[in-house]
Amino acid sequence: MMKVKPVTALIPPILAITTALLVHYAFITYGTGELVGSDLRGSSYDSLGDSLLRGRADVRPETIGFEGLAIAGKTYMYFGLLPALPRIALNAVWPEHWGQWARVSSLLASALSLLGSWALLTCAFRANPRWTARARSYLSALVLLGIGLGSPLLYLMSSARIYHEAIAWALAASMWGLFGGFAVLYGRCSTTLAFLALSASTGLALLARVTFGVPLYLVLVLLLGRELWLPKSNGGAFGGARKILRVAFLALPALICLGVQLWYNFARFSSVWKFIDYRYFYLQPDLMGGEFNSNRIPILLHHYLGFSSESLLLSFPFARMFPESYRGSAIFWLTWREPTISLLLASPWLIVAGLWGAMSAILKKKWWPVACVMALSVQALMILSYYFSTQRFATELIPWFIFGAALLFATTKQWPWPSWVIATITVAFSILISVGSTVYWIGFYAGNGDVPMRWRGKMLELLNATPPIPPWDGHRTYLDTLQRHESFSFEGGRVIQDESSVAMWGRGSQLNHGLWVHARSRITVDVPAGSTAFESIVAIPFEAVNCPKLTMVFSVLTDSGADIFRSDLFTSPGGRPEVGSVSATRSSPQFFRVSLPETRTLTIALDDAGDGYDCDHGLWLMPAFLNPAGPVSGVPMQR
Repeated sequence: MMKVKPVTALIPPILAITTALLVHYAFITYGTGELVGSDLRGSSYDSLGDSLLRGRADVRPETIGFEGLAIAGKTYMYFGLLPALPRIALNAVWPEHWGQWARVSSLLASALSLLGSWALLTCAFRANPRWTARARSYLSALVLLGIGLGSPLLYLMSSARIYHEAIAWALAASMWGLFGGFAVLYGRCSTTLAFLALSASTGLALLARVTFGVPLYLVLVLLLGRELWLPKSNGGAFGGARKILRVAFLALPALICLGVQLWYNFARFSSVWKFIDYRYFYLQPDLMGGEFNSNRIPILLHHYLGFSSESLLLSFPFARMFPESYRGSAIFWLTWREPTISLLLASPWLIVAGLWGAMSAILKKKWWPVACVMALSVQALMILSYYFSTQRFATELIPWFIFGAALLFATTKQWPWPSWVIATITVAFSILISVGSTVYWIGFYAGNGDVPMRWRGKMLELLNATPPIPPWDGHRTYLDTLQRHESFSFEGGRVIQDESSVAMWGRGSQLNHGLWVHARSRITVDVPAGSTAFESIVAIPFEAVNCPKLTMVFSVLTDSGADIFRSDLFTSPGGRPEVGSVSATRSSPQFFRVSLPETRTLTIALDDAGDGYDCDHGLWLMPAFLNPAGPVSGVPMQR
C-alpha cells in the first residue's frame, strides 16, 4: 500500500471535524448564522460569572426562572458552574453582549469534544503499529464524523438552551480526560503530561456535571494507584517519598477543582456534600423512590439502548425520538416525559465499537484498561437509575463507549476490506438517523423557548408535516372572519386567534387564518350562502405537543348534530392512548375537505377522548367555506 505523508494523513480527520462543526453551527444558530444571541436561560451563566468574580454563587432570579432554587433570599442554579468561566472572559472583552454567549459556548464545547476525541483516537492508533497510516487517517475521520453527526452530541447542538450547554462542556472535559487516561495506560506520550491532562479534565468535568466527573475521579485514583504500585521498570518514575510527591503533584489540578466544587456546594446549600438540595426544587425524588434507584435500570436500559418499532417511520426522517412509557411505574417522574431514541438505532457504530473493544480487553486480560472500563460504568449506572429520562442524558453513555472503541483500535489488527465497508455503512446510517431524529425533535417537541418558531417551522416544512391545501376554483370564506357562537364545558374556555401557533406549522403566508381552542369546545356559525364544502387543517399547538395526556378528536357537525367529519385520534408524538379502541392516531396536522349537506349552521368541535380534557389544545388552521362562484368575504389576520 502506498505510504501516506504525515501532513496528508491529517486531511481526512480535519475535514471530518470541519464538516461536523459546520453542521453544528447551522443547528446552534437556527439557520441564521448568528452566533451571538439570546437563548433559553443562557444569561444565567453570565450572572453566575459575575457572582463568581465577587466570591458568590447566586444568580439573578430573572435569568434562571422556575429552574432557580430560592434559598434565604437568594437564587441559585443546580447546574454545574463550568460554562460560567468562559463567560467571564467573553464579557470582559465584549460586555455589550452580556447574556448572549450560549451559542458560542456550546459550539466551543463541541469543538473541544471533537478535538479531544481525535487526540484519544491518535493515542489509540499509536499504541497499535498494525494499522497503516492510511487506515488510521480514514478510520479517524469516520469515527469523528460518527461522534459529531451520529451521536447524541448532535442533539446537544440542536439548541443552546441551558440544559444542553452544561452537558456539552462536561462531554468536552470527559473526552480530554479519556485521552489523558489512555495515554497513561499505553505510554505513547509524556506520562507527566498525560496525567496532568487526565487530572485537569477530571476536575473540569466535575465542575460541569457531577455524573461526568465521578467516574473520571475513579479512573484517576486507579491510575495514580497504579503509578505508586508499579516499579520503575514498568512505568513508575521514582521511588519512595519522591514518588508520593509526584503523585500528589499530578493529582493537584483535580484536587483544586474538587475544592472549587465543594465551595460551590457549600455556598449554595451550606453543605459541601450536597450537589442539589431538593427541599428547594420543584420535584421531590424521595416521593419517586429516590434520586437513584436500581429498579429503574431495566426500563431505562430499554429507553437508551433497546429497540422499539415505534421509533421507525416509513419516510424521512425514517426514525424519531418519542417519549417512551415508564410502564406506569411510580418510581419515575410520570407527569412529564421527554423523547429519546435508542443508541442502538441512532448510533449503532458507537455501540458495536464500544462493546467490541471492552470485550477485546477482557479476553486479552488487559486488566488496567478493564478496571478503567468498570470505573466509567459508574456514570452509565447513575443515568440508568435516575428518576427521569431524556435524550440529552444519552450523552452520558458516550464516554464508556468511546473508551471501549479506543481499546478496540489499540488492541486489534487492521480490518479486511469487508469490515471497512460495513463500518462506513454503519456510520452513514447513524448520521442519517441522528440527523433525522434531531430534525424531528425540533419540529415536534422543541418549544418556542428552545428554538425560534421560524426555525421550528422550517423543520416541519422539511418533514412535510403540514399537508398542502388543494386548489379551489371558486372563493373561500374563512370561519374566523364570521360572527360565531362559542361554548365550552368548563369555566374559562375561550378561543384565541393565535398567530404564533398558526405560524409554527410553516408554509409561510399560506397559513394566515386560524383558531386556537381547548377541548371540550363548540364553535357554531351560520353557513354563508352558496357554500358547497368546508375545509380546514387540524393540528396540535406547540403549547400541548409535549403533554403525554393529550388525546383529542376534531369533528364538524350540522345543525341536526350529525357528523360530516371526524378526525383521527390526536395524541402527542409517540403518545399511547389508553382509552377506547382506535384505528388511527396522529400528531401531525390533518387536512380535510367535506361536502356540505342541507344545513343552516355548522359547528366545529374539539372533544377529549374520554380521559378528561387536560392538555387537549387544538388548532383549526385555514377553516373555510368553499363557494364555487361567490366573492371572498374573509380577511387575513393582521400581521
